[in-house]
Amino acid sequence: MRKLELFNSVKYPRSVIISGACRSGKTTLCKLWASMQGVEWVEEPISLSLITQCADMYMDSDGLNGISPELFGQLWGLEFKEIANDIILCRSGVNFRPDDLSSAWGFKQPKELIDRLLHIHTREEVRGYIEEHDPVFLIDIPELILALSSLNKATFGHKLFYIVRSPEDVAVETVNKNWFSDENLINPLQANDCSYLYEYCGVKYRLPFWVNEDDAKVFIESSEYVRGLMYWISIAESGIECMDSVDLILKYEDIISAPNRLVSELEDMGYGKITEKTKAICEDIKNRSKNSSDDMIKHDKNIPENIMKRYNICREYYGY
Repeated sequence: MRKLELFNSVKYPRSVIISGACRSGKTTLCKLWASMQGVEWVEEPISLSLITQCADMYMDSDGLNGISPELFGQLWGLEFKEIANDIILCRSGVNFRPDDLSSAWGFKQPKELIDRLLHIHTREEVRGYIEEHDPVFLIDIPELILALSSLNKATFGHKLFYIVRSPEDVAVETVNKNWFSDENLINPLQANDCSYLYEYCGVKYRLPFWVNEDDAKVFIESSEYVRGLMYWISIAESGIECMDSVDLILKYEDIISAPNRLVSELEDMGYGKITEKTKAICEDIKNRSKNSSDDMIKHDKNIPENIMKRYNICREYYGY
């Protein structure tokens, strides 16, 4: 019997996968980094995120659900090459909306974008551009660090970076975003997030994939602030579990306190060249207002004992 497989024939472009909890500074990091010459930003690609969620489901269910690591790698490779092709062509994957934080006009030199729009038209020309300029693609996928760590680096030649921010800041941000309110857990706004139904006191909640069933009751009974801390803990524990596969840990606090030093280090590592846009974004970052933890006093901090223990372990591991 024939064994059919997905065929990949083209060498993969350089890539850095960036993961961590949401509200940890991935957009800040990627916008700054993508302003450097020779760097492209793939912002939370829904197709790669869903493929990665299916791989995470497989790992979490002992192979009873989701897709296998082998199929995950094949699908990832095929989709990544399509995304890279579209980004170089300035087709889908490039945001030209001027008011968006991820707008290409906010971090790319206009001449670079216009030259590509005018002079690159085919896959063959994209391949030639990549061979000549050797760009690095930043692939921004939050939360799914454990599944991402299973991608074969020998095949894709990628690096895996993990970004982390103080748990208190992340928790406050989730409260401000209303992510883990009862209303949003009963009728979620995000239809593409993996979740499961859990009934408590006659109410059906749709809990995020990262809430273990053993923690479900505690999660529902906790304040929104503590739910936000539990979110940070879950992603932080996943990061610790796969840390052997992580090439670099970046702390949000270090990025905003010394962005110039970060881009200089990235340039020295061969990940792009500093531009005038880079220097301007560095100044914007340094002029930001103080972190959201100033508002912590407004939120209930009654943390259950077992959650507090995990919280302290993760805080110590990441140096908070």
